[in-house]
Amino acid sequence: MCEKLTELVVECINKALPIIGPHSSPLIHHLVIRCHEIENNTGILGTLKQLLAFSTENKEAIVAAFRHLLSLRPPPTLHRSSDWVSAGPAFAEALREAGLAPWLLAIVTLEDEADDRYFYRRQALTTLAALVEHTPDKADRRDLGKLFLDSDKAVEAAIDLAGDSYYAEEVKGALASLAKDYSEGATRLEKEGLSVAAVTKTAEVAVEGPALFHHEEPVEMKKKRSRWCFWM
Repeated sequence: MCEKLTELVVECINKALPIIGPHSSPLIHHLVIRCHEIENNTGILGTLKQLLAFSTENKEAIVAAFRHLLSLRPPPTLHRSSDWVSAGPAFAEALREAGLAPWLLAIVTLEDEADDRYFYRRQALTTLAALVEHTPDKADRRDLGKLFLDSDKAVEAAIDLAGDSYYAEEVKGALASLAKDYSEGATRLEKEGLSVAAVTKTAEVAVEGPALFHHEEPVEMKKKRSRWCFWM
């Protein structure tokens, strides 16, 4: 049912675009938000993945609409990362086109005292790592790693996230993805107490996917998230 409704939303967007032009508009924003609600709050980025999967045309306008939504605060939810990471290179390309890497970095470094801050900061980190994994050009992968690992606040936030025993391996795997084509970043991680050997070992798992992206959340985290997941 959700897939059919999502398809209907995409059809509405595609029919509206010839009338309103290729630029993002309140109508597209409204349709995207409705799609977000229909999809039972799987996350804005998850909805973007599904829209792009269903739509063969007007991807630029859809991405533009999401880019606007992603500029809003509070930050959007990033639920069920395994669903949209599985889209692979096509989704990574959409993320790059939308210029979302700096935005993801900003979420990781948010100084929010809410109980659920670890959840969306960790999801943003693993999303950035997935973007690296699905970026074919080595120089581009290096640039993404450099963007994160040259940021003092980002590294501090990552160390903080790695301190959570439940998600430590997931976070280390994400850092490994970011550092594997940026040797200076790997050296920095080692100096910060994250050994290169341990990170490299996790990186090998990260390429496979499941260990990095398919963790189940603890029950308490799910309860916390239920308080804020309908912010729109």
